[in-house]
Amino acid sequence: MEGLRLKDVRLSRFAAASPDEAAFDPAALPAWQSYALLTSHIGQKGLQAGGVFGALYAGVRVALSKGQRPVHAVLTDVGLTTAGMVAISLGLGAYKMAGFESRDSVDDRVYKLHYNEGQAFVDRLAGYSAVVGAGVAALMVLGAPPQAAPLLGVVGGAGLGAAGGVLVGMAAIRDEKTAERKMPSWAATIKDRAVIAGQKIKHELVSKD
Repeated sequence: MEGLRLKDVRLSRFAAASPDEAAFDPAALPAWQSYALLTSHIGQKGLQAGGVFGALYAGVRVALSKGQRPVHAVLTDVGLTTAGMVAISLGLGAYKMAGFESRDSVDDRVYKLHYNEGQAFVDRLAGYSAVVGAGVAALMVLGAPPQAAPLLGVVGGAGLGAAGGVLVGMAAIRDEKTAERKMPSWAATIKDRAVIAGQKIKHELVSKD
């Protein structure tokens, strides 16, 4: 029953979607790819949450420390928390997916994630920021003693970068939504019609080709 219901929901979305949106159907993907996409998203959430909680944990340790805490030690604290959050998130995600009655539950979530523009924007920004954070952390832990676990420091930098990307992304989305709420209703209607007209023209050009 759940599979039929989810399929009906997805079909109704396809019917209301633009020609470009209707091109994506997670059910057409190999099963492993659909599961991998959802697992990747879960891992990203763990990385982002780990960066936030890691920063709090490291901050508490710095505050309680009697002397000045080395940068590589702070990054290691963040890295431990980040790695733990990623592991917990992936474990809970695997447990949740194992309880799904069918693959349709995974496909439905993958479809929603694919077209959730706000979520996709935040995740992309967090991903870019994580790479930058990892690179900066790698430079900062150069020369640190082996017992300082420099690799965990790099993970900590990635977590901090991801958390920062999430904060910036959410702030940008909030500002955009605020601007849309301030837009007069007639202007919003014109904007929506222009988007629909543009989609129709694009679809006609693609069909002619």
